[in-house]
Amino acid sequence: MPVRDWVAALALEMRAEVVGSADGVAGLGDRIRYAFTVTNPGELAEYDLWVEHPLSDDEVACEARTLAPGASTGCVAATEYAVTEADLLAGSVRSAALAHAHPEGRGDVPAPAEVVTATRAPAAALDLAMVAVVDDAEGVATPGTDVWFAFEVTSTGTVTVQDVAVAGPGLPPVGCDATTLAPGASTTCRTTAPYVATAQDAAAGGVGFAATVTGTPPAGVALEPVTREVVVPVRAVDPDPEPGPEPEPGPEPGPEPGSSRPLPEWYRKTSSSVGGGRAVSPDSRRCSISSALSSAGVPSARSLPRCMRASRSQR
Repeated sequence: MPVRDWVAALALEMRAEVVGSADGVAGLGDRIRYAFTVTNPGELAEYDLWVEHPLSDDEVACEARTLAPGASTGCVAATEYAVTEADLLAGSVRSAALAHAHPEGRGDVPAPAEVVTATRAPAAALDLAMVAVVDDAEGVATPGTDVWFAFEVTSTGTVTVQDVAVAGPGLPPVGCDATTLAPGASTTCRTTAPYVATAQDAAAGGVGFAATVTGTPPAGVALEPVTREVVVPVRAVDPDPEPGPEPEPGPEPGPEPGSSRPLPEWYRKTSSSVGGGRAVSPDSRRCSISSALSSAGVPSARSLPRCMRASRSQR
């Protein structure tokens, strides 16, 4: 009598869920959670069940590892998959899995499954910030002042942009710290030489500059250039005022009482001829020097103190 060959079989169902997505479409950085259902449609029990899933680093946890004929079990990937730029460029995330088990005394019975998750269209975009730096202590440009420019370029799209560059009419050459920007990355750019403000700029009240950032996106992805403008105020330098006439010296003030201001020449001459080296009080000296005034070359008697004129008249 022939021996019946019992059927061993395994079936795998695979599901993908985009976490937080209302429409089930995945964007850059979104996370996909994978779940599985393994069923034994055969006539023999299946042992040592496990699920191979490369996108989850093969870390799949199953509720049961042995399945009786007709039984099923659920499995969940231990890690969620993060959508990459390459997935966006591919247009989807394609994930495959393989369930493994074996009946007693037999070899492995694999069961494959695959699921495809749609992704959002890739987008390339750059943002540009621009600032002018005036090389002047007062922070105001005048003819001859050096003006430098600095820029910050940010990749605001979902794909990497290469060959990032900034340029504009009238701008000196611009160099950037990085010329390849991944999504969300930024770089700083600077002019390698200054713009020198001119007298024409001062006559116009200032000078305007426009800068445009460009780059190279992946094939098939469009990138619009972005332009920013800045106006640098420039003022004329006021000419130095002509020096005015020097003020005429005023009359020399007389000595303060008790001061040590030097005596005039005619007073020194008369005091030496009258005092004779002896201490003389101020009042007696003023009234006794009249006899020596003419020889000392002093003013007329009308300009002398009253006591001096009285002494002269008494002689």
